[in-house]
Amino acid sequence: MTTRILLILIPTLLLSNLFAYCQKRSVDSVQYEGEFYYKVPRSKFDRLSIGDIKSDYGYSDNESLPNGKWIQFYNEGDYIPGRIFNLQNDTLNGNYVEIYENRFVAEEGAYSNGKKTGKWKYWYPNGVVKEEGFYTEGEETGEWESWYSDGSYKYKGKKGIRVAENGYVFNIYVGAWRWYFANGKIKNEGYYDDLGYETGKWKKYYENGQLKLEENYVNGKREGNAIKYYPNGQFESRFLYERGSGYYSKLKDSIYTVYYNNGQLKEKGPIYNGMRFGIWESWYENGQKKSKGNFIYKTYTFCSTVPVDEAYLLKEGEWTYWYPNGKKMAEGEYGFGKTNIETNCEGGADITTFYTTDDWEFWDENGKEVSKKYLLDKNIWEEDRQPMDGLHYMWEHFFEEDWEDSLPPGM
Repeated sequence: MTTRILLILIPTLLLSNLFAYCQKRSVDSVQYEGEFYYKVPRSKFDRLSIGDIKSDYGYSDNESLPNGKWIQFYNEGDYIPGRIFNLQNDTLNGNYVEIYENRFVAEEGAYSNGKKTGKWKYWYPNGVVKEEGFYTEGEETGEWESWYSDGSYKYKGKKGIRVAENGYVFNIYVGAWRWYFANGKIKNEGYYDDLGYETGKWKKYYENGQLKLEENYVNGKREGNAIKYYPNGQFESRFLYERGSGYYSKLKDSIYTVYYNNGQLKEKGPIYNGMRFGIWESWYENGQKKSKGNFIYKTYTFCSTVPVDEAYLLKEGEWTYWYPNGKKMAEGEYGFGKTNIETNCEGGADITTFYTTDDWEFWDENGKEVSKKYLLDKNIWEEDRQPMDGLHYMWEHFFEEDWEDSLPPGM
């Protein structure tokens, strides 16, 4: 019985090998601009995969494609080149070019053992240079420059390589860096240390060239004075950071002030443990008092790899609000409630909320006593019930910064 099975299997295997041999075909070659290339049998719109090329030509995994120059067209028969590259032992080696369908070059450089090396250059579809710089072992290194599609400068600086403790290799930014608006004005500028951390003085500007923000960094964290200005050059606020021990920089305990762009005081109050804490006052742009009351903060536990305490703000005690004409709008003491929020911890977390009690008094702009509903219906009064995220509130309220704009692309 065993012998019969083997006699059946052996011819089957032979037929299978014979079929595979018959399926394998010669690699197509084509002449383009006077030179001969091996042809990738797939459209440029498909990915470039050595395995796919082998499959299309009937090569097995352990068979190598011909060494030499290869070309990939956008579509069969149109002969608009999309890629031109070199293969050595099934690996990208030598010059590499990608081309837009309008025949403008998209990128150009070289590979060594499958990794980008040396100088690379990238273009927009309109032919304007987009970016250029150097690679070492597939990682961006050395001087890099970038431009907008109209040819105006975008950024310039030096890139390097950093190896993490787990062996992961990633790009960093080192030395002096500068980013530009499309109008040629400087957008951000500063300095990175050899480990890729921001260090020293960093500046951010408005598109009109006016200084927007000036800060100092140590090991990638804010330290010391941070000063913000309005587009007209008017001072807005000054905050003092102490050296942070975690991911975020931390404000020093002090009294802080914020101003309008006309120089009028906007807000004033104490910061404690990086949070609003104590009596805060605010004013309208015309100088009239806007609000006065007490802030406190509480924490809850958020479960992660290591459980952390998250802080949130509450309004506490008596608060008073005014209209821009100086008339009193509302006054009363906030009451406290409880609510459960979802966290990564089992059962979530019970946090405190605050709300206006029935003892509050409300007035219209003329000083006439009215109901809270009257102000709510006119969108004059906004009910306070939920706590405010302390960190997020401080960040957005005082700086209104999207620091993704300040960081290099990809960070």
